[in-house]
Amino acid sequence: ASTRARLLGLWGRRTCCEDAMPAVALPVGVLHLLSFATSLLSVALVARRGSGGARYVLCDDTSEFRPSAPLLTAGGGGGAELRALSASIAAGGRRAGAASRWVASSSTSPELRVALLVDAHRFAMRLAAPTEELFDPALAHKGHAEHTSYEKCRGRGLPNSTLVGCRIVGGSSPGAACGANATEAWMPGRLARFRNAELWQDFAVCDLEESRLAVVQATTLRLELLVQPDAASGGTVLQLEMCRVTRPLFRASFCSQPLYGLPRLREEAPWVLEDWLAYHLKHLGFQHAELYDVDGSFAEALEPWLRGDGEQDATVSYHRAWPHILSKHMGDVSARHPYCAEAWAYAHCITKHRALSRWVALLHAPDEYLFIRSNPSRGVLPDVLQGLEETLPDDRNIAYLQVNAVSFGRGGPGAEASQLAERGGVLATSRVRMPRGYFHLPLIDPANCVAAGPHSCYAEAGAAGEDVDVVTMEVRPGIFLLHHYVEMLAANRGRCAGLHMPCVVPDSSASWAVRLLR
Repeated sequence: ASTRARLLGLWGRRTCCEDAMPAVALPVGVLHLLSFATSLLSVALVARRGSGGARYVLCDDTSEFRPSAPLLTAGGGGGAELRALSASIAAGGRRAGAASRWVASSSTSPELRVALLVDAHRFAMRLAAPTEELFDPALAHKGHAEHTSYEKCRGRGLPNSTLVGCRIVGGSSPGAACGANATEAWMPGRLARFRNAELWQDFAVCDLEESRLAVVQATTLRLELLVQPDAASGGTVLQLEMCRVTRPLFRASFCSQPLYGLPRLREEAPWVLEDWLAYHLKHLGFQHAELYDVDGSFAEALEPWLRGDGEQDATVSYHRAWPHILSKHMGDVSARHPYCAEAWAYAHCITKHRALSRWVALLHAPDEYLFIRSNPSRGVLPDVLQGLEETLPDDRNIAYLQVNAVSFGRGGPGAEASQLAERGGVLATSRVRMPRGYFHLPLIDPANCVAAGPHSCYAEAGAAGEDVDVVTMEVRPGIFLLHHYVEMLAANRGRCAGLHMPCVVPDSSASWAVRLLR
């Protein structure tokens, strides 16, 4: 890469070391030969690194101060503000390959993806129902907890005519005489828009192929993202500071929905959070958790994880009072509708983890436990995922894997209400389940999937006439099965009876996990 940067400098293109480089005269034939050789070397280096080489995320990702600016339109914007929830740089999508595990797709160029929010202080409210319920309003609340709102804040959104551009304006490279490549001209991008019953979101995407060298070399990058809703306006420019990710990809991470009311949960189940994290992070093999709450009530309980206390290798990121970080109005609405900002949490998590994780599960809350039925050994999740990858078709881009769930209700063999106060109490008190499963948990490839609702994820559509082969596949319950403890709390007793199938089948298959947690 260093040799190629010098050659580009000889050809008059701006590079980060151009000012410090002496003029050199080489025969044209030598230049062509060196150019060809270094091009091959660059491709080889990028291929070895995986995911198109360098990966970046926002340097300050947990702060309440997100990159933002007034949204400028021909009509003045009406006081709306454009905010970047999350941003990452990684290669484009990837496809399965049995012989070579997972390989880069035809789009190996580094791409910037930014999750955007238009804060116009006006948010449409709509129930985000599971997929089958979208076609039958009579099922709108079936299976949901009573006295709980599942309404979502969908936001205002950007028009389809919005133009997107980006450019690198600075950065740093170790050992270089100056900052990373700066591109004076805007590189054209595109707006990925998602509009359906459960979400209303926009993502800006820029191909950084023209600045590949800067991306490969830099440790930090400063970028400008231009969002122009209409041709008559000058557009809005967001300043993004991106930091390089040096660690390998996590094999598996999970995101929560916005959680709330931990003190109330602990009144009935004192170990509800500790058990959930210990099982999934210390035993199952998830390497990172991205946790969100509505009211800040999880802050104190998560302190040991955030400090890295103990012997756990897994890590946790915590986004305190998530709706308030996004928008004052969304924070106010979340007091009555706690899942208002749920889809925005997933947009943040997926965008961030396309540069951090191979797989991302939407493990919504502490009433859900993922079990690997074929092998309950400690830390086995990465190995099971690797074996699963080898069985996926070579010619498909996988958006997400469908993991089935079964709902569990209170009671069953050996279940006593008093056990809820002990370690493993959530599992120990519910040992009766429904006869058949249902799709509930998406296990997402964040390279191919962009926007998500609670139980599904959506890939970006191709240009007009382009054949985009992005699919989803079901994972056999014999491999993964999610236990959904829908009657975890006393207020939810009887919830199983309101589901598609009542919980009548005795099931003590999680007894080993209860013993483990105790």
